Amino acid sequence: MHHSDIVVSRHNNQEQTQQQPQTKTKLSSAYKAERESLETIEIELNRSKIVMVDETGKIIKFPLSQEH
Repeated sequence: MHHSDIVVSRHNNQEQTQQQPQTKTKLSSAYKAERESLETIEIELNRSKIVMVDETGKIIKFPLSQEH
């Protein structure tokens, strides 16, 4: 029977299990922050208005939908 010289310490395994919740927390926080940022961008896009400028420089509003 051959003996192996490979030794795995338990301390490293514990560090990995402790790092896993931190990684999940960071990923969750980043996801939520980006989702809120995307919602803000979508709202700003929905508020956009299209205007036309005539040859004299006057702004002509061009409503795509009627507002109440």
